[in-house]
Formats: sequence, structure tokens, C-alpha cells
Amino acid sequence: MSGCDETSRYLDAWLDGELDPGASLIVETHIARCAQCADEADAIRSIKKALASTREGHATPGHLRSKLLAALDAEDQSAVRTVQATRRKRHGSAFALAGAALAGIAVSTGWRGSLGGTTPVAGAAMMPPILEDIAQRHARNLPVEVSGAQPDQVSNFFNGRLDIPVRPVRFRGVSARLVGARISNVSDRMAAALYYDVEGRRVSVFMFDASVLPRAFATDSLRPVRVNNQPAYLGYVHGYTVVISERAGVGYAVASDMPPDATLSIFARAELQ
Repeated sequence: MSGCDETSRYLDAWLDGELDPGASLIVETHIARCAQCADEADAIRSIKKALASTREGHATPGHLRSKLLAALDAEDQSAVRTVQATRRKRHGSAFALAGAALAGIAVSTGWRGSLGGTTPVAGAAMMPPILEDIAQRHARNLPVEVSGAQPDQVSNFFNGRLDIPVRPVRFRGVSARLVGARISNVSDRMAAALYYDVEGRRVSVFMFDASVLPRAFATDSLRPVRVNNQPAYLGYVHGYTVVISERAGVGYAVASDMPPDATLSIFARAELQ
């Protein structure tokens, strides 16, 4: 277990103190002389710390979240009607992105603004429909149509049902379990919804035809970022964070109830195929 690949496989267990003393010593020895593995260990440790800090006191009961979401939706619709009657006025919408540049993860927001200490909900007038769409589908937490953690089983379920290849995402360096999947839709197009348990938090991954992504993507509520030197977009609405990206004609959206910095960290560990 002296190589980088093998050491990487055991980093998560080592950080959680699950390795026996002999194996732990081997990992520690390798990390002491390998800067790359040391950086990866620091990144995983940072992610675990961020997730742990959000686990307590941030979870909202399902019935309360549904009521809040319904109230916010009604308020948004009222705002749309008001804006249409008085002509739309552009207004800024900022969201927190504290600590986005975690150790070993290349995350660049590509924009500057007042990050502050709050994360306001995006205004309806400037909110891209796709952002609202994905956040609502994550919030509903619908039952799965295919359960289990076997990627091949999930891929086979979608074979012939969708026009895009569906390959479950793997998350490097964090404890992530594929719970199940179902057919969903994004912008009125059929999509795959895959549900994961990531370090005890529910994360949804949506896969869809990238042609539904709007050309003028960046708005006041959906900001361009770069993750691992790849373009992506980050949004925050109704208490949910959404990160959207594209690979080879397939659109990916990762949604969670975690803050933007923690969700970006998770997204940076996703292996999009």
C-alpha cells in the first residue's frame, strides 16, 4: 500500500480512524513524503469539517420545509406579477461562498461582490427557470424507481428510457452511497435523478440533455464558477444550493440543502463521465 493510488483509497478510512495501527503507519509514512497525497488528505479533511459544521442545527423538518417552500413560491409569483406591471428592475442578489478555495480543490468564482455572512434567496424576476426547477425537484424527495447502490443496475434501468447515457457519479475522497434513482424532468425534458447519501446528507444528481441549458446562462442568481478547471454555474434558492455543469452534451446538476461552499466541495469531488 505504498503507491499513491492505493494510499488514496485508504485516506477516508485513515482520517476517520478506522485503520489498524499498522496500516495507519503506512499511510502516514507515505503522506509524509508525498506532497500530492498530503494535499488530498488536507482537502478531504476540510470537506469533512465543512460537512460536520452543517450537520447540526441546519436540517429543517420535511413538513416545515414544504410549507416554507410553498410560501416562498407564492411570494415569488406575486413578485413576478408586480414586476411585470411596473416593468422589471434589475437588482443584485448575492450568496455566501465562504471558504470556496478549500485545500487541493480548484474553485474560482470568476466574480467579485459582497459575500457577507448571509445567503439571501434569489429574486424571482431574475431567477433562471432551470434553477427553480432543479431546486424544487430535489426538495420533493420523491420515492426511487430503482433502489440499490449498484451503478450497473441504475444504468440498465435508464437504458432505452432516456436519450442520454446515464452513468452514476462517483465521489472521490468522501463517504458517498448511491441510494437509488428515478426518471424526472428538467425544463420539461426527461432527465435522470440519482440520489446519494454523502456523509449523512442527501444529495441529488440530475442528468439531462445539455441542449436545455440556456445560452445566456449567467444571471444575478446563477453565477459562473470554475471547478477543477471546468466551467460550472452556482445558484442558491429557497435554502437549496445547485451547481450545474456540462460534459460531452450531458447536463449535470448537483443539488443539496448544504451551504454553497460545502456543495461546491462535494461537486469538486464528483467524477462526471
